[in-house]
Amino acid sequence: MKLALVLVVLFWSGLAMADGPNLWTVAVQGSDRPYLCNECGLATPLPDATSAQALNTWKSGQSPFAGPVDMKGVYRPLQNGDKVSLCNQTGCSTYTWEQPVGWSHGVFHQMESHPS
Repeated sequence: MKLALVLVVLFWSGLAMADGPNLWTVAVQGSDRPYLCNECGLATPLPDATSAQALNTWKSGQSPFAGPVDMKGVYRPLQNGDKVSLCNQTGCSTYTWEQPVGWSHGVFHQMESHPS
């Protein structure tokens, strides 16, 4: 009986995790480093116009976030609640995608430096 209960709990926790929001980072296709949007103000809780444009351009897979030359673009299928981090030279803001509102709930995290 205990084994059955444990299996049911594990099954349901796996389903809950599968439905959870994803965390994305704006990056140029093929790079493992965050894209630095030096013009982005990273305003919160709503993105400024430049940050919103960068987020929307990344989401739709337009240049400079497009895929390889033989692909027109890489569309990111965001779900409600997905979070996307966008960075500039001072830090990163994480915004939440909400349909039909768009980008909201931005939180800024200042870049930390740790001198050696």
